[in-house]
Amino acid sequence: MGQISINLTDNDKLALKKEAKKQKKSLSEFCRERILNSHKQIPSEKSTEFIHSADIDKKLTTLNKNLIVLFNEIKALQQNQLEMRKQIYYNSSYLYFLTHELFADNPEIAHKIDEKIKNLNFNYDNSSTDKNIK
Repeated sequence: MGQISINLTDNDKLALKKEAKKQKKSLSEFCRERILNSHKQIPSEKSTEFIHSADIDKKLTTLNKNLIVLFNEIKALQQNQLEMRKQIYYNSSYLYFLTHELFADNPEIAHKIDEKIKNLNFNYDNSSTDKNIK
């Protein structure tokens, strides 16, 4: 039989001695069994592939769920944005209507106010105001 020499720290030696004593074996016998059985702790390539594929499947499932949640949130944001645009259009159209009603006798002032509102970038369209507000 061959010999193996391993340099261990004092703490490692003490830990090995305690473990050998618990199992009621000599230190050399305990170490020999541990070395010979160490190959049983290393998983084969097939089992690691299985673990990795299961891990990947789990991560893909989680990613898929997160993407669905994200998609639904984006959809809700788009709907909110659409509602906000509709409200802005309605408010700006209503403001146009009120301005022209208030300054019916002075269309020049109404036109100046119109220009100020347009500069606020409300996507302001006064061509269909009378049709939309009744």
